[in-house]
Amino acid sequence: MADYYFWQTMPTTIGHILKNAGLLRADDVLLRTPSRYEDWQTPPQPMSCFKNKETVLVEGEIIDTQLQNWRSGRSQLLIHVADANEDVLIARFFNTTPGLIKSLFVGRKLRLRGVVKLGRSGWEMAHPKIQSTAAPGKMLAVYSALETLTQPQQRQVVEKALAEAAWQETVPADLRQFRGGDISSQEAMELIHLPPADESVIKELEEGTHNAWRRLRFDELLAHQIILRAQYRRRNKIIAHQISLPPKWEAEFSELLPFTLTAAQAKATKAVIKDMQQQRPMNRLLQGDVGSGKTVIAACACWAAAKSGQMAIIMAPTDILARQHYKTLTDYFRPASIECELLTGAIRGAKRHSAIDRLRMGLSRVAIGTHALLYEEKNLPQAAVIIIDEQHRFGVEQRRTLFTNDKAHQLMMSATPIPRTLAMSMFANMDISVLNELPPGRQKVSTILVPCERRNEVLRRIEQQNGTAYWVCPRIDESDKNELQDVSSLLEQAQSNHPTLSPTVLHGRMSSVEKQKAIDDFREGKTRLLVATTVIEVGVDVPQADVMVIDHAERMGLSQLHQLRGRVGRGGKDGTCILLYADNLSEKAKARLKLLREIHDGFKIAEHDLRLRGPGEWLGTRQSGLPGFRIAHPGRDIDLISAATEAAEWLLDNDRPSAAKLARRWLRGRAR
Repeated sequence: MADYYFWQTMPTTIGHILKNAGLLRADDVLLRTPSRYEDWQTPPQPMSCFKNKETVLVEGEIIDTQLQNWRSGRSQLLIHVADANEDVLIARFFNTTPGLIKSLFVGRKLRLRGVVKLGRSGWEMAHPKIQSTAAPGKMLAVYSALETLTQPQQRQVVEKALAEAAWQETVPADLRQFRGGDISSQEAMELIHLPPADESVIKELEEGTHNAWRRLRFDELLAHQIILRAQYRRRNKIIAHQISLPPKWEAEFSELLPFTLTAAQAKATKAVIKDMQQQRPMNRLLQGDVGSGKTVIAACACWAAAKSGQMAIIMAPTDILARQHYKTLTDYFRPASIECELLTGAIRGAKRHSAIDRLRMGLSRVAIGTHALLYEEKNLPQAAVIIIDEQHRFGVEQRRTLFTNDKAHQLMMSATPIPRTLAMSMFANMDISVLNELPPGRQKVSTILVPCERRNEVLRRIEQQNGTAYWVCPRIDESDKNELQDVSSLLEQAQSNHPTLSPTVLHGRMSSVEKQKAIDDFREGKTRLLVATTVIEVGVDVPQADVMVIDHAERMGLSQLHQLRGRVGRGGKDGTCILLYADNLSEKAKARLKLLREIHDGFKIAEHDLRLRGPGEWLGTRQSGLPGFRIAHPGRDIDLISAATEAAEWLLDNDRPSAAKLARRWLRGRAR
């Protein structure tokens, strides 16, 4: 009971702070690990040995206090502390409280820890940490801020959680060979929160290399694998909608296409059709670099369902992408007399009812749309195959609504290559197909870094060279809060100074009709400059576009930049991507952008992005519903992922109670 209602065992104020932060159980408290450690066990330094701007531990006696009140109403407390050599340090405290003033009295002996600076009156220390000299010196864990709780209060909460033996071993001894050492789960957690006074141990803990961290990372990866592998096993027991196709289906499908499949596309279509012909429902992730031709794989799955007299659904995250899929598949399927219907939020009234009726009567076999499809779930016949493009852009509740049909084959597609390590850890419940080659005619795009102050020069160059360009801005309208370039201002500037570009605009606030007109005008050459937000990241295919300008590129992830870069170089003409960066950008940030000049492989870029941003930020787990990691990092813990996968299979076969307990500890309500 204490494990489930730990916050209720604390004093009222502390308990409510824990509850508001979602730290309901002792496990939750312990998984909120320290951000760093403070050293209170090394001998205090004499003031005569101080160096300017270094962090020191000093011990002494308060010989004087001064409370200064400012005109603004704020106060500042100054205390003069003398060490054993009678050297004096002035410590300043801001935002003082009556309790603090009362505790810092003349004659009190104490230790101070902080950064010293040499001022006009000698050595000074601003708002130092305080400890009584009577307390034993030790290493103390420091936690991130939690409302009004002080660091001592946070440490008391953690010690109480540890004392209740909430963190007990959950991985059987039989799996010791997988977890990478003999240290127990509880020993690891105690060591991280209550570290020994050992400099080498503290260094390893702060760098994340200590075996205690490794043990907990293994446990977390194992919990994820248990959930994913268990789901994989459950789906394999379901009897799926079976698809029947003639033996020479490949030749029949190929006749519908205006091009020849690449070897990677042919391999992926075979894998998809083989899955759909099995009794178990397909659960496959199709990933590939931008422009690798994933749509044709989706088309093959839809064609197979239609040939078997069943329905297929394709759901895209944006109206633009849904319309692009509708146009592409309609063109492919016209010779086969397979009808498609488009269902987006913009299609209403009689047109919407007609589309639904045609699907219900079997006159149309393919429904293509946005999240609007979710609202028609009860009105549509059960689909044999459900395809979700850019699946991580949908919320978990949206996907759960669509997947109430357990018998349906499921194909997820991602235009952002997913690093192998992340796929192993987050998509272990799926089979994976990869498109690792580009269709003929796709060109490499040269990438150039240019400071934002040369924005006008870039506009002139596009105009002079008769380019057809996208220009991506981070904002729609001007803001007083920052100096980021916005769509509206750039459009006005281009219209005034570069009218031959005939610039137009595209952003998320526009209606579907307005968006489509902007894209059509750009595709037909009526405008040479499309000023847009990142709404063009997917679904916009204009072969003659040869320039991509990305304003304030430093604010985006590498994979997103690569996605945007992939919008050009599609028409057999060389493309150029210009990354505009802020004037005050650090050399480290510039080096990050320079990676795009050197690397054109989306999978390699994704690996770099994963290491830089972490799995949660990279995938957008809050939106996608994928449970993020607390401690583990797939980009770093590669060797542990394989071990965790093997251990999960062993637990599911031999010790399901331990598997369930471990999954509850790490994932709780996020498992579903």
